[in-house]
Amino acid sequence: MRRYHLPILGAAAIAPALAYAAPAYTIVDLGDLGGGLSVGNDISANGQVTGYSHIAQDAPPHAFLWDPATGIHDLGTLGEKYSSGTGINSRGQVTGESTAADGNNRAFLWDPVNGMQDLGTLGGSGSSGADINDAGQVTGQSQNADGLSVTFLWDPETGMQDLGTLGGGYSSGSAINPDGLITGSSETAEGVLPRAFLWSPANGMQDLGTLAPFPSASAGYGINALGQVTGETETIEVPHRAFVWDRASGMKELGTLGGRGSAGFDINASGQVTGTSEPADGTTRAFLWDPAFGMLDLNDLVPPDLGWDVLEEARAINDAGQITGYGFINGQARAFLLMPSVRTDIPEPGTPAPMMAALLVFWLLGGRCRFRAGWTGPSCCLGSQGMPTVDDGPRHRSDHRDRTGGCR
Repeated sequence: MRRYHLPILGAAAIAPALAYAAPAYTIVDLGDLGGGLSVGNDISANGQVTGYSHIAQDAPPHAFLWDPATGIHDLGTLGEKYSSGTGINSRGQVTGESTAADGNNRAFLWDPVNGMQDLGTLGGSGSSGADINDAGQVTGQSQNADGLSVTFLWDPETGMQDLGTLGGGYSSGSAINPDGLITGSSETAEGVLPRAFLWSPANGMQDLGTLAPFPSASAGYGINALGQVTGETETIEVPHRAFVWDRASGMKELGTLGGRGSAGFDINASGQVTGTSEPADGTTRAFLWDPAFGMLDLNDLVPPDLGWDVLEEARAINDAGQITGYGFINGQARAFLLMPSVRTDIPEPGTPAPMMAALLVFWLLGGRCRFRAGWTGPSCCLGSQGMPTVDDGPRHRSDHRDRTGGCR
């Protein structure tokens, strides 16, 4: 199934000057904190990664910061045993959630000078941070004084602000861009099915809709500097389809790796989306969606002889095209960093049209992008109104049940 490549083949036949580059990556195992398991949740502009890793077997995970120069570091907790990093900015500040001394999970801000700080709540018992921008603004979810779980914006100058909902009983912020625009999901006044939203200081919370009439649901997981949003939408008939939304075109489905479903977790300024989908063999595969190529299986874009069993989820991508997430190596879940390497142009400018078409067909049939069919799909954790726990984490781009244990 190569429907995304048919227009490229046609363009190659009639426009010899066009050149397309097949992406390729080198891969780095980010290690762990001693317990074997690690998962990368976000990557900064300068290639630092945050996520979570077990500090010992059968122990709760801790948030980590991985740096290209110094490797992986334990960020600690707010007093109890659990923490998870979900967002990182170019200043090395990290947000996420950690269990505090009172037993409730709290949103935190970690920086190299002050360590981990509790960001508090909106009047309730718990909160969870999801993402942070370079201004140090954090979004996530908090219980308010009425016991409802709602989206917040935390600012270094003004503290935590309740951003409300789309009319329903809960909402959750997933990602924030440099201008303070926020995406996430919210219950509406019409029912319990959540909708993706875009929040701005000027216009408040806007419903981004779905790809089908009610009953259907959607959630926004990632937003770029241009205000484009990615996430997933689902209906009773069609589960879990990744999308890109922008103001000009609205919501566009991104397709799958050949099966029934997909989910987009992050989007960079070039419009590249990372996420997860499933081919016919029943495994979960990390993908890159590119405006020029469509959806590519990232497992086909890395060297096959490095010991990785499978890359399952690509959870974040920065504007340099670096990607983090998790895969399995020797049967163990590990965080990875993918870095773009030398890419092969297909075709070279000036190559005769028949040769260009032949090169492209050769690449599609025998090379990096092998599309498959079939999807059963990980469960999506949309619509929970309870506060996050270790097994039911913050509502952000990593909200899929995965084989690392639980919904994070």
